[in-house]
Amino acid sequence: VDQFYVGWGHWQLTSVDLSSLASAGYIQIETEGDWYWDEDTGEEYLVGGLESLELGSLESLNYLELRYSSLSELDLSGLTEIGDLYFQYDTNLQQLDLSGLQSADRIDLYGNSALEEVDLSSLSSADGFYLRENGSLSAISVDSLECVDDYEVSGNDLDEDAYYDLLSTLSSSCE
Repeated sequence: VDQFYVGWGHWQLTSVDLSSLASAGYIQIETEGDWYWDEDTGEEYLVGGLESLELGSLESLNYLELRYSSLSELDLSGLTEIGDLYFQYDTNLQQLDLSGLQSADRIDLYGNSALEEVDLSSLSSADGFYLRENGSLSAISVDSLECVDDYEVSGNDLDEDAYYDLLSTLSSSCE
């Protein structure tokens, strides 16, 4: 598949199955449900939107953008290379498994309120690495990271040691 796109106005779409793809050029899915305010917790949450995305055996991808979803699970562990990855405004996903990813042009994880853990343990290089406003993010694995050209890390829930370790890895790479 060269391109797969689902844009605004498809808020009733809750499931996409692309499990037979081994590689793809461009996948962009932007579905938005209804936003509600929880007066007890003071937090906004999304009802509706994409809840299930099956990418199965996907190994290579030029561009993946997922915005305004409510995924319960997303397994991208088979993905070994990607051009650009944008994962933004998901309200439900707690773990993002990118453990097979070795190289990326850009990784941008932004505004994912429930995201607690990201596994990028095989990632060795990225041109851009942006980890912003993921208010529940407390763990990220970047064990193999050797080179990042540009990065920004802010507004996450990493403890001081994890934050320092991540910044040390990012700032000392490409030397």
